[in-house]
Amino acid sequence: MILRRFMKHVTDQNWLAVGLDVLVVIVGIFLGLQVQEWNEDRKNINQLNLAFDRLELEFKENLDLLNDIRVDDEVTSAKIQDGFKLLLTCQSNLHETEVDKFNEILRLTSSSRNIMIKMEAFDNLREQDQFGFLLDDLMLSALNDFNYKVNRISRETDYTELAAWENAPFRLSDVTFKENSINGDFYVIPVFKETALINCENDGLVKSLNDYFSFIVFKLENTRELIKETEKVLTLVRIRELK
Repeated sequence: MILRRFMKHVTDQNWLAVGLDVLVVIVGIFLGLQVQEWNEDRKNINQLNLAFDRLELEFKENLDLLNDIRVDDEVTSAKIQDGFKLLLTCQSNLHETEVDKFNEILRLTSSSRNIMIKMEAFDNLREQDQFGFLLDDLMLSALNDFNYKVNRISRETDYTELAAWENAPFRLSDVTFKENSINGDFYVIPVFKETALINCENDGLVKSLNDYFSFIVFKLENTRELIKETEKVLTLVRIRELK
């Protein structure tokens, strides 16, 4: 229809009508492209909103996990400090409850919770190119900072944990293992062979406690830093939802 009309106007040399026909076509194409772009933008915004919903859920779970790790390490740190204080008194013939303190330290150092957090929703958000122009500078900066710090903390913690694990108190030569049972489930725990080996002159014990304590303090600092960064991103996500 439009083409036949256009050809008739050309044949009739009605150049004003030809110009109007061309203008109508150009405007139609422009409007079509604008509608297509608008639909694409709306689709990207909807996908971005879903991505942020997943990110918020993931970071809430990570925050709970990190706080659990922080509490566990604070308990371990406090118990090791108590053990140091007891060692520094250089007492002999320790009371049964005091021996239990050191055996508890051995048990705590025989396992450690890694700082392993979920990153699937986070990685998906950062890797989608179409989301880049929809994120403000503050959010982009927060996401990039978080990614950098997670990678740095992961590398540093893995390195220090390996060293601490190889020399952990439960690996001492004067330690043995015994079975224990809780609710019918058996597991093995480390205990000192002799009470007399728990003394301030036991250089291996002192060094091992010191090394593991240093690792726990370092890990605590990293965990607290990750908690802070996780809360920072969560705050920005929640502010974004209010806009």
